[in-house]
Amino acid sequence: MIQPSYFLPVLLLMLLLGGCENIDIVKRTGVSVDTNAYYTAYQKAPTDAWQQINFDNKIYTGKTLSFAMNEPTDSYGVVFVCPSKRRDLPHDIYVFYATAAEMTLLDFKCRKAQDEIVTRALYGKISGVNLATSANSDGELVHIALSSTVSSNVLEAYAEQVPTGRRDAVAYKGKHSLAGNFIEKPEAFLITRNIGSSTSVDSEKINLGFDSGSSYSANFNFSHESPVTISGKNDTDNMSASVSFLSQNKSLLKLFETTQTSFSFVPIPLDAFTSKVEGFFNQNEFIPGEGHELNATVYSADGKIDREVRKFFTLSNAQPHNINLPKAIDFPVSLTPKPTGKYQFIDSTWSEYNDVGSGKTQLYRWVIDGSAADLPADKKPDVEVTKVRWNVHVTPGWISNLSRTSGSFSLTLPVNFESSAQKRGVSVDVWSDDWSFETGTSLEWEFTAFATSDKGSSGAVIEYLLNRNIVENYTFTRASMRSSFVATP
Repeated sequence: MIQPSYFLPVLLLMLLLGGCENIDIVKRTGVSVDTNAYYTAYQKAPTDAWQQINFDNKIYTGKTLSFAMNEPTDSYGVVFVCPSKRRDLPHDIYVFYATAAEMTLLDFKCRKAQDEIVTRALYGKISGVNLATSANSDGELVHIALSSTVSSNVLEAYAEQVPTGRRDAVAYKGKHSLAGNFIEKPEAFLITRNIGSSTSVDSEKINLGFDSGSSYSANFNFSHESPVTISGKNDTDNMSASVSFLSQNKSLLKLFETTQTSFSFVPIPLDAFTSKVEGFFNQNEFIPGEGHELNATVYSADGKIDREVRKFFTLSNAQPHNINLPKAIDFPVSLTPKPTGKYQFIDSTWSEYNDVGSGKTQLYRWVIDGSAADLPADKKPDVEVTKVRWNVHVTPGWISNLSRTSGSFSLTLPVNFESSAQKRGVSVDVWSDDWSFETGTSLEWEFTAFATSDKGSSGAVIEYLLNRNIVENYTFTRASMRSSFVATP
């Protein structure tokens, strides 16, 4: 018999997942949405009305909503709006169509433009580095990374402008000569986690050491050198490959980069994660969210990604890594706008992407760029933004619940994602016209199919694309194609 003391917290948890709805404790499953978006709405079935989660969120306060679905295979939709504050950047609208079985969590954050992020100086000395001299040209150089985009080669000191907030300093050192500012191969690794957090100071000095307790340091183990083989490259492909280490706070340390299809690398000298005790991790271990990124990318003539494979892992004790570039999209893909008043619907069609070497197709994505519709004369904003971009993500489970013909998919995007919002009990019109595409204008689009290994999922791909979170060891591929719809005069 279930005791009351056990049953009560379980019942409360289920009520929290379901909000104010009735709960079927046998069949229902929960979907959780975490976001700071200016406007968010969700739809519990493709034919249901959109319901608002939040709107007019001008200070981008984070909010959470959990809603229940009748069955794990039932379809839902969520839309997030990040209005642009600059005329030269588009409004960003993100749409996610999925089933609860494919994605139970969406962690979406609106982010500032890169050049608007507050930065500060981070600098300090690096001890334990042997410098080259005129008498001894065999000195050491340090490659240090302080964020996902900030890295440099330094000697006995470093100084960089970095975004405010918590971060990791990760680095390696190796031999170099006076004639070359590069490291032939890494010899010792260094990591200092959770540096700084203040936004009220202009600079912070942090000393690092390969020879002191201020940082964790270990020598690379060359007996763990791991070979990589990349297949699927065509003779005309413009391909590059790399191996990097991604730390918990998203500092990216590139270990190796090449244009070859066969190479080897020495992995980061950290051990497998064992435990967390009272908020502390063992410094010599990979902690959750850290790991290696192995990727091979084929670029188009204009530098965009055409095909790519990414593999995520922690340990690599002489482990061979055989990765396959995905095949190109070989079926018709089309996007057609349909004018509807001042807006335009968008009809898109494509076929199922199948690539045995890439695994199961988990996600399709449309990125559509166009002209923003005009606002009414009485609703002119402080900044007139003339462009809008829709980022539409569709899982196979969601699209398979709709009708299709001969293996092809068809999706009609609405002119807007208006919800029944109320402010102080009064219904308000919260969808802004300039979040939609202006009727009769041209559109540019990119279509991408994502596939994963057995350990991957739709949610794992989304978490990496949105937040660069490595949620499990797996491999995913992407294949893209681009085109445009040119409106006739």
